[in-house]
Amino acid sequence: MILTTSATIEEIDKTLEYLMEVYELAYECGPTHLLQEASLCISMVVMTKASQLNIVQKDMAVICSFYLEMTKALSAKREMYIALNKKLKFPLLYNDDQWPQKITTISSESDILQNEDNSDLYDDETESRRSFLMALTQRYKNEPSLTYNEFQKEFLNIIPSNWTVCSISIDIETNDMYICRYRQKTTPLLLRLPLKRQSCREGENDGFSYEDALREFNSILDSNNELTKKPSTSKKWLKARKELDLKLKDLLYNIENLWLGGFKGILMADNQESPSRVLKFKEKMDNLLFKYDNSKLSEKRSKIKQLDIEIELYESFLRLGSNAQDQDVEDIIYFLIDAYNKYNDQQIGYDEIDLDQLTMEIQEALSEDDYDNTNFNVDNHDNQHVILILDKNVQILPWESLPCLRYQAVSRLPSLSFLRDRIMLTDHVNKKGENKKDEKTEWSDYVIDANKIFYVLNPSQDLKYTQKKFEGFVKNIEGSNGIIGRIPTDQEWLDGLANKDLFMYFGHGSGEIYCRRNKIKNLDRCAVTLLFGCSSGRLKLGGEFDPSGVILSYLLAGSPAIVANLWDVTDIDFDRFTKSMFKNWGLNSNEETTTKSKNNLSLIQAVTLARKVCNLKYLIGSAPVIYGIPCYLQGTSCN
Repeated sequence: MILTTSATIEEIDKTLEYLMEVYELAYECGPTHLLQEASLCISMVVMTKASQLNIVQKDMAVICSFYLEMTKALSAKREMYIALNKKLKFPLLYNDDQWPQKITTISSESDILQNEDNSDLYDDETESRRSFLMALTQRYKNEPSLTYNEFQKEFLNIIPSNWTVCSISIDIETNDMYICRYRQKTTPLLLRLPLKRQSCREGENDGFSYEDALREFNSILDSNNELTKKPSTSKKWLKARKELDLKLKDLLYNIENLWLGGFKGILMADNQESPSRVLKFKEKMDNLLFKYDNSKLSEKRSKIKQLDIEIELYESFLRLGSNAQDQDVEDIIYFLIDAYNKYNDQQIGYDEIDLDQLTMEIQEALSEDDYDNTNFNVDNHDNQHVILILDKNVQILPWESLPCLRYQAVSRLPSLSFLRDRIMLTDHVNKKGENKKDEKTEWSDYVIDANKIFYVLNPSQDLKYTQKKFEGFVKNIEGSNGIIGRIPTDQEWLDGLANKDLFMYFGHGSGEIYCRRNKIKNLDRCAVTLLFGCSSGRLKLGGEFDPSGVILSYLLAGSPAIVANLWDVTDIDFDRFTKSMFKNWGLNSNEETTTKSKNNLSLIQAVTLARKVCNLKYLIGSAPVIYGIPCYLQGTSCN
């Protein structure tokens, strides 16, 4: 039961007003850490107000989601806006050796966005591309004035029906995790999960905090880096690697079990559960708490109200299936009790519940028409994809390899703005950007031409095993060309990114020593990119500043998807992963039997399956991740 005075409500409203004013004043050029802290404070205050005043959960979710998402990767979004304006000021060229047909001087940003008298300067393809970049620039220009009422239309309604977008943020001061789940034309589902809630229930002062997880993860990476510097085949070296693999596995299990607990289903792909099944499960869950003959509960039955919980949350419970652990179900039970007590005068104490009996009955309910989240293979998949939007505090962790996500097609992006850009890009490439604004069109996947491939293999000439493994393969892919065993010029690198559909780099790191970040990010077009080097996808933490890394340059250039490694890997086991990924995706050389029509897999699904072939399934298998959206080879799109 909630007792709230008018003075308390007034103080809450005043606090919200000040915080929102900070957001509005600082959004365009204020310190990013200030805005991110303000967004977390706004979310906390809004959720507090919602609990005090019984505000509709859906309204609260939209407001909190808006502020949490708009401040993610803010530095990268500002950089994107600058880069887009720069690209539009000059004729679009993919090759420095080409001369522009005409040179025009554009004096201001308004000229870029409004002047349509220069269309005769460009051919049809270039003009179409320019129109797309202008539309994208306008979207970024409008973001500072965007309101939470427009948030759904701008970012969420455009999500394809088979994609689920999950945003994760952590307030390191309070050790609270915010998870937002987004689906097409569906109100956001928002949860705030205290990271130490389970240990607190058991009366323990210490729990598994964000700092604990980060400390353990960094310790594993430091040990891994020391071992990879001196590779060996000795039993001692191999044993040490295996121990690190098990440590990383245990860490990921702890993150899932202790942080997510009974709510891990919120991150999982949509399992197309029938509405009648969900409603039946909801009804059973609502009634289970109150059916026992406990004398205290019997007196309360006439006053019981229906729990005010979103139907989408019950769907997330269902995704646990028969694999739900006792502690997961207990986590749900405590949540339901708290939800009941929030909206009813009569309170239910934890000691009034037969926890063991209730746990067993909920597990039985979850086991009916069981959903198996490990049922993902080449011959039986459903084309559901999960895209994670990770804040600066959590992006360092390999969320894709949590047990609940490991067998699902999962990628990541720094912000919803970058996701929107790739949805718009796909529409543009599929010639749908020319349709009228309100005209409805069926979604088509992003498809690349398997005959337009550029590769850079072993430019440092010290990865002889990798060159031997893949030289024949890349040479025999029809329509491919590239560089083997020598250093590329930066122009060759840029041409490969701008003029091809797929760019593959087999070398050390991200290849930044061969082409500078600034040149990459200023491309107006960028291929799907595979960076197979060590730590090629790592974004370095910058304290109060946003993380930085070369991977952002590829995102700013507009690459639909980039495969890269979060940490250092060893070549033999990782080459095994790479070969499996190519096969799963349907990328075969002329010497191999094509599997395109059979597999029908996206690049994300191919990576998911390839993790299984690694000997070190976590230390190596969890390192490669995908920044971006599902991409298919020509002839393998699954619509």
